[in-house]
Amino acid sequence: MKNNRLDVSRRSFMKSVLASGVFPLLPGCFSCKGYVANSKVRLACCGVGGMGGNDIEQFTATGLCDIVALCDVDLGAEHTIKSMKRHSSAARFHDFREMFDKMSGAFDAVVAGVPDHAHFPIAMRAMKEGKAIYSEKPMGHTFCEIQIMMDAAEKYGVVTQMGNQGHSCDSYYQMRDYVRTGVIDPNRSEE
Repeated sequence: MKNNRLDVSRRSFMKSVLASGVFPLLPGCFSCKGYVANSKVRLACCGVGGMGGNDIEQFTATGLCDIVALCDVDLGAEHTIKSMKRHSSAARFHDFREMFDKMSGAFDAVVAGVPDHAHFPIAMRAMKEGKAIYSEKPMGHTFCEIQIMMDAAEKYGVVTQMGNQGHSCDSYYQMRDYVRTGVIDPNRSEE
């Protein structure tokens, strides 16, 4: 039976992540087998430039995780250099399958900040291996892919999260509050 009780370090990690407006990973992510209380979350990052690089920066900014693996088909290209320099001790891979084969036991969760077509295979492999997965949007290309992923999350008992920062920005909450307080009436039409 999984113990979903959070310790202080994991709670602090979650608060920091949620406050940043990205990565609202759920607490169950950190009840992985072998996870040691009060230790940092070990992340394997697929996609380390562009949005993937931004994802890595946001997680790193919390100070509560260790980036243990970097994976990118274009590793070494100009857009990946910043992540590579900042996480120079992380193992490096060009193929996520090799990363899982060689070091699956060395990480707790996976971040998939890769081109859209690669979200599904990375997420499926992560779930099959019992890893929490954060994937950028879109979750999949077809309803079938999405259904398969939802079934896998339930089957393997892992936590999943799809990035959609558009609903976590201050302006979204400000608009919500305007509607709630009556400043804006969504049912009123302009004449």
